Amino acid sequence: MRTCGRCGGSRGYEVLPRKRKRERHPREHGEAGQEEVILRLPYPPSVNRYWRTIVKGKRAFPILSAEAREYKARMASFSVGRQPSQEPVSLTIRLYRPRKAGDIDGPLKPLLDALQGVLYVNDSQIVGLHVTRHDDKDDPRVEVEVN
Repeated sequence: MRTCGRCGGSRGYEVLPRKRKRERHPREHGEAGQEEVILRLPYPPSVNRYWRTIVKGKRAFPILSAEAREYKARMASFSVGRQPSQEPVSLTIRLYRPRKAGDIDGPLKPLLDALQGVLYVNDSQIVGLHVTRHDDKDDPRVEVEVN
């Protein structure tokens, strides 16, 4: 039995030494071999301009607009020399919008769809998403960090 540090007496309890926090090792948490990836990408088109509807007879079909196909092609150029991840991914996204208009979630759907096949195979692999919005009319862009 050890004595109490405050009163000096023994009260029938034992003072345990504090446990030191152990630093995490990457291999213990599945982080080994994962490199941190930060991409600086062009700002995505609006959701309103992303889809077009084609009417054939009595049926309507949504298709990607020309602007959306161009954006996806530009995003595919970022995957040159890199394989998309097969593992679950967590993304930190910083949106630098061209003007103070629109919601924070407006550009996300086109962006996440365009990153499919670039950073990950399917957007169902995204297990975490942290998004912040900033204003930069001179250089609108998106910065995506893969955690």
